[in-house]
Amino acid sequence: MNLHGLKLSVAVILGFMILSFPATASDLEEHDGDAGEVTIALEGAGVYYLGEEITISGTNTASDTTYLFLTGPGLGNGVPLDDPALKASEGNYLLCTVAPSHRWAYRWDTSVLSMKGGVPRGGNYLMHAVSAPENGDGAVHKDNLEGVRTVRYSFVLNLPQVTLDEIDPQSAGDNVRVSGVADGRLENVTLWAFGDHTVRSVTVPVPRSGIFAYTLTGISARDLAEGRGMVIVQHPGADQVYGVCPVAGGDTISQIRGADREVIDLDPDDMPGAAATLTRALNSASCDDVYQRLAAVRTVASTRPDPLEPVDETPDVVSLSPTPRPAHRGTLEDEEAANARLSVSNAGEVEASAALQTRDVSLSLDAGGTALNIFGRPLEMIDIRQVSSDTLPPTGKDGFRQVGPVLECGPNGASFDPAVELCFTLTDEEWETCGPGEEFVVRWYCAESGDWEEVRTGVDRSHRQVVASVTHFTTFAVFAGPPSEETPMETPSPEMTTPALSTDVPPSSGRMPWLSVAGGGAALLMAGVLFAFRKER
Repeated sequence: MNLHGLKLSVAVILGFMILSFPATASDLEEHDGDAGEVTIALEGAGVYYLGEEITISGTNTASDTTYLFLTGPGLGNGVPLDDPALKASEGNYLLCTVAPSHRWAYRWDTSVLSMKGGVPRGGNYLMHAVSAPENGDGAVHKDNLEGVRTVRYSFVLNLPQVTLDEIDPQSAGDNVRVSGVADGRLENVTLWAFGDHTVRSVTVPVPRSGIFAYTLTGISARDLAEGRGMVIVQHPGADQVYGVCPVAGGDTISQIRGADREVIDLDPDDMPGAAATLTRALNSASCDDVYQRLAAVRTVASTRPDPLEPVDETPDVVSLSPTPRPAHRGTLEDEEAANARLSVSNAGEVEASAALQTRDVSLSLDAGGTALNIFGRPLEMIDIRQVSSDTLPPTGKDGFRQVGPVLECGPNGASFDPAVELCFTLTDEEWETCGPGEEFVVRWYCAESGDWEEVRTGVDRSHRQVVASVTHFTTFAVFAGPPSEETPMETPSPEMTTPALSTDVPPSSGRMPWLSVAGGGAALLMAGVLFAFRKER
C-alpha cells in the first residue's frame, strides 16, 4: 500500500471510530435521569364517562415502580388517581409495581373522583406515568418533571347524564312510553311519576347500550301536556349509588331519603310541590345524581298582535320535550344551564338553526353547517353550563385575569364548520374591571398544555357583550388584560379531542447531543477522503 492509500485508510478508520463512539454524559441533557423508558396506554377509544372502570397498562424499564397522577380541569399540578383530594406536589401518587417482564397495569374505577374528591368537571385530562416520585427539586408533578422518565396520555372524561326522547302529546290511550339514553356504567335508572294524588317510583333496567324504555300506566301524554302529571328520570351518577331514594314503595310515596340521609316529606296531593321537593333533594350539593324532567312546553303562535288589541295566549301547538338537566350537578341554578336536540342529517349537516340561552351567555348555531361529535358522527345534543370560576385552572402569567362568566360547552370535543357564536353578557361591575389600555378576550382551556388559548373575540360595548367564534366545544372564559401583540386571524381549534399518546422529551438546547459528535466524525471522514484524493491526483 502506498503512502497516499495509507492516509486514506487512516482517515476512514478514524472517521468511523468517531461516528460509532458513544456520547458521554456531558453530551446529553443535564436532567436525562434514569436509563430506560416508561410507556402507558388506556383501553378503549379514550373517551369515557365518569363512573366507568378503565384498564391502564404499560411498560417501565427505568424503575421497579410506576407512579401515576392525573391533571386536568381543576386538578392543579396533579392528583393521585385514587384520591383527588391529595396533591402530587406533596408526594402523593398511585403506585403500580413493575413485573419482571417490565410490564405494569391497574384497573381504575373513575367513580372515586366523585366519591373522594367532590364533583369533577368533564373535559380533557392527562394521565401521567413517571419512573420516580422525586427529583432534585422535590416531589414530581406536572411542572416538575426533570430528571425522571415520564409519559402522558390524553383522554376525555365526560360527566354521565340521561336524555329523554320527545313524546307526542296527541298520543292516545292512558299510558305513556318513557324512553331515552343513560350514559356511563350503570344497571338502572329510577322513574318518578307524579299524578292525581299519587307519587310513584319504579326502577327501570338499563342494558349495556344505555338505551332504556318503560311504559307508565295510569298517566297519559295529555295529562302531562295539560299539567296533570309529571315524569322525572333519575340517574345514580358516577358513584352508581342513588343519593335520593323513596323511604318506602307502593302506589303512593309520601317520604324520600336525601343524600345526607335525612327523611323528607312529600305531599302527594300537591303534585307541583312534591316534584319540586324531589328536584331540590337531587340538586343538593352532596348529591351527585343527575336527572331529566319531562314536562309540557307550550308554543304560542308567532303572529305579532296589535298592541291595542287583547292578546290571545291560547297555544296553537302543545308539545312535550325534555327540560334542561340540572346545572353542574346542583351547584348552580336552572337558569345557568340549557341544552337542545339538533336536527341534523346523516352527514352531520345542521338542518335547522338552534340557540341556547343561560343567564349570562347565549350560543347560536346556524343551519347549513356541519355539527359532529368527537367520533365524527352527527351531533344530536348540545348543552352549555355556567360554572363557578373557583374551579378554574391558573390563568397564566401574561397579565390577563378572568373577569366574566365561565362556560362549559358539551359534549366535549364536538366540532362545527363554520364556527358557532358564543356571546357573554357582562354585568356593570365586570365591565368596569377592564381598565384603560386593556381589552376583553375569550380563551379556552387546553388541558394538555395547562394553558389558556385565545380565540377570535369581538366586543359590543353598547350591550356589554363579548362575542367569540369557536369551532370546538370545551371550557371557555372571559379575560381582561393588555392588548395582544397579534390578533388571531382565525379561531383556533379548542383542546385536543382525539385521545393520543405523547411522550415528554426533556428540554434541551435545541440540538440532539449525538448529532454534534456524529457530525464531527462525518466531517473528518470527508476531509480525509478529499485530502487523500487530491494528493493522489
